[in-house]
Amino acid sequence: MPEDTNDGVNEVKKSIEEIIGAPTFLKQKRKTVEDLQREQFVQIIESIEKLLSRTDKLSEFMDITFYEQPFYQLIDDMFIIMFGENTHQVIAWYLYGQYNEDGSRTQLVDNDEKVIPLETPLDLWNFVKSHMEQQQKRKPKK
Repeated sequence: MPEDTNDGVNEVKKSIEEIIGAPTFLKQKRKTVEDLQREQFVQIIESIEKLLSRTDKLSEFMDITFYEQPFYQLIDDMFIIMFGENTHQVIAWYLYGQYNEDGSRTQLVDNDEKVIPLETPLDLWNFVKSHMEQQQKRKPKK
């Protein structure tokens, strides 16, 4: 069973107190804006993946495309607004296009035919963040 986060903190605190021989107080570092954005992005992608899985399971029994398609379009539109069309295409590939009908995975490759490893929502976040930073550097300064 995974160790509770507080138990880990308490163990560290106890070890430090034993080393220095005095009571200690550990203060947790505040999360940065980037930490919060990363966590939210990963949570959103994981939620969408669960929704897509639910849609796949339900579609075995009934066609719910008419009902759910507007919601997925809304999500895609929000990604376009937030990240731009090029980055959205990668997000859309991750969500909708990385698996073939037979379950095999396709690979995302860049212009130099180099495979871009995107296995997890965190990998996707790191790619999106890097891509956005590159786009910012290319923008002409006013």
